Amino acid sequence: MSEHNNIEPSPEAARASAHRLALQDDLSKLDKSIIAAFNRQHPGSFERNWPEDFSHENGMYENICLHCTKHFLGYKRRMTCKHCATTSAEKKDGEREV
Repeated sequence: MSEHNNIEPSPEAARASAHRLALQDDLSKLDKSIIAAFNRQHPGSFERNWPEDFSHENGMYENICLHCTKHFLGYKRRMTCKHCATTSAEKKDGEREV
């Protein structure tokens, strides 16, 4: 886990992180503490969560990704974490898995 702290994020990752933080600014203190506790319990889930869903009534459910089997927060019917969804979208755009 410490090796991730030494790597500087790409500009796209920095923008995505800033966007997630901006979305979280609209949440209540209770919601923020729930998200923080979840992220502590499930390391790496910050990049897997769907913060766009948090403001919706059913947007803070704990889900398990069908692809990587890791936990994430998002809409109650989401089946894929944000990381796997973005990775698979990038692969469809031209990369081919060997």
